[in-house]
Amino acid sequence: MQFGNDSWVSLDLGDHSEQYVMVDVAVALDDTVWFVAREGQYYIYGTNIRFDGSRSLPIKAVAPMKAPDPSGSNSVGQAWGVISWGGLAYGNGDGDAWVFKTGDNSMISDVVDVSTSVNYAWLLKTDGSVWATSSGYTGERVGSGFTAKSICGGQGDYCYAVGADRKPYRTTDPNPLA
Repeated sequence: MQFGNDSWVSLDLGDHSEQYVMVDVAVALDDTVWFVAREGQYYIYGTNIRFDGSRSLPIKAVAPMKAPDPSGSNSVGQAWGVISWGGLAYGNGDGDAWVFKTGDNSMISDVVDVSTSVNYAWLLKTDGSVWATSSGYTGERVGSGFTAKSICGGQGDYCYAVGADRKPYRTTDPNPLA
């Protein structure tokens, strides 16, 4: 199999985007593509939308849900984000963008990746444990002793994972917090 430059095209994400180092990319449920830069900038790319924003939080991973409303002056889109120090952030789509979720338990620490399904954010922590939350303040570990290398929410409210044993898995209950 041959890979070459003719298979990829560079995207113009907007003014000054070329100066930033991109660290993550994900697709939202509305088919918009979100790129996150190490410095806290994020860019949303879609058929009818180009949006760039900046957060004071250095986001290292993103799990987008919905693009900004072009008619809303304060709209920034809905997404969960992992902050560089392992915390969790949530952008609710309006002026309260990227609210830092501190929580009162160990769920909101050492997060390395986040993915979303219809009603949950799925968190992968440095120890490989997988957690589910709907609020960012509280949640539960999913599976006693199960550890993963990567996760992906989807197909309703299930979470998929590549386990530490490198085998594919899916949660058995689409309502882990019920």
